[in-house]
Amino acid sequence: MISAMLIPGDPLPIQWRVTMNDGAVVGVWANSYGEENGYYLFDVFAEVSEAEEQNLDLVITSTNPTQPRKVLFAVARFPVEAVARIESENWDDVSAT
Repeated sequence: MISAMLIPGDPLPIQWRVTMNDGAVVGVWANSYGEENGYYLFDVFAEVSEAEEQNLDLVITSTNPTQPRKVLFAVARFPVEAVARIESENWDDVSAT
């Protein structure tokens, strides 16, 4: 288990609703998402220890050079071609498709 620490002022994850082309709907809690190499990649902002970073299979998507323990790490990914729609927690359609 990752001991992600929530620090005052850090962004909190929101719920995303990912609707697949086959009609399946997946809920994802994440701080953000983006498109990378043909996938929608959802990530969470957290502070992780050096031991956690070295001993866990984290896919770290971004780090802060001045605070290297604060990272964004991937929590979900979906092939772009399999996704019909992505909505934010207020269910506004935010996908490009």
